[in-house]
Amino acid sequence: MTTPSWVIDGGREPDFVRVLLYLDYGDDLSRVGPVLKMWHAEADCLLSGLLQPPGEVAKPKVQRSGFEKKPDGTGRKIRPRTWSDGITEDFYQLTWVWRATSPRADVADLKLYAFRFAERRHVMLSAAVDLEDRPGRLPVVLPPLLELLRSVADVADPVYGEVVVNAESIAPNTMLDSALLRRCDRSAAESRTYLRGYEWVTVCPKELLPRLGGVDGLRASKAFVAVDPLEHGGAILRATDDPAAYGPDQVRAVFSVLATVLPPGQPRFLGGRDLSRVVLADAGAQARAAGVLAVGPGLPALDDPQVVAAQAFVAEAFAKGWVTHESADDVIPEYLREKFAGHVKVGLTEEGRRRLDQILDELNGT
Repeated sequence: MTTPSWVIDGGREPDFVRVLLYLDYGDDLSRVGPVLKMWHAEADCLLSGLLQPPGEVAKPKVQRSGFEKKPDGTGRKIRPRTWSDGITEDFYQLTWVWRATSPRADVADLKLYAFRFAERRHVMLSAAVDLEDRPGRLPVVLPPLLELLRSVADVADPVYGEVVVNAESIAPNTMLDSALLRRCDRSAAESRTYLRGYEWVTVCPKELLPRLGGVDGLRASKAFVAVDPLEHGGAILRATDDPAAYGPDQVRAVFSVLATVLPPGQPRFLGGRDLSRVVLADAGAQARAAGVLAVGPGLPALDDPQVVAAQAFVAEAFAKGWVTHESADDVIPEYLREKFAGHVKVGLTEEGRRRLDQILDELNGT
């Protein structure tokens, strides 16, 4: 792995990594149960050393929790003694958190998570590590995380997967789902027809691989530094060696290669979402081949002048009673009003709008 660019540029180092893998047979416990157990066993084998350095006596602290949910919607919290104990007929979610007790540990904590959604059919597997206050550890952490993804994906026949490094994740939605205003249950249901998204590392299911030219075609595209075939016919696609090098040009290259299997629709910019890894173009449109493909904006830094001004204005608006609330029925299509009954839209009084205009003029230097 090459030297991360943030080491060279002096920028902020990544403080978390998240690996996600999705399955579409959650309603078959005899099939999904062994994969769930393997997720925990492989994570324990591959990642436990990140939490307890060699020679360290103090063991990581472990927190275990879970939730069961019956088909009628009723549920209860559980505290299983082992991960396997939590894989029941009514399993809904399992959370295992290991917290390092040694300052020499490569990660601050490891969170393993399993979640069943979309009427029990779909399962999301997640492994996330926190690197806060541990500079320079990413090259140590990434190989075992990528091996966890590969080893389980090789036997699980997944419908999708991704690795996110220091970027927003809203799983079980993907960032593309968010930009397309696409519900995660619909996205999951269509995941062997359309690729749910694309990230620095993307897992492509076996059904979509032939439409992309197979492993050889993807390698020949030069959009990926690695295309690793899976036992069941899918593949793991990695765009760059260094995740920090996955910038706008690489995002465009990946989108252009994968566009034929991405869901159609025009992605939209959504305030408060990090769309810096989403191309704002309709993958189903022929026009995508012409002109420059725009990539969405990322989230501004907390000390960005616009963010600081916005936070100050919100506090001032609430304190001075400038915020108004009224029914949102007039802006919600009639066929959706029952679903969004009771929702309100937020506005500003005339005085509040004048103050906002004044702040915008100051920011724009007018």
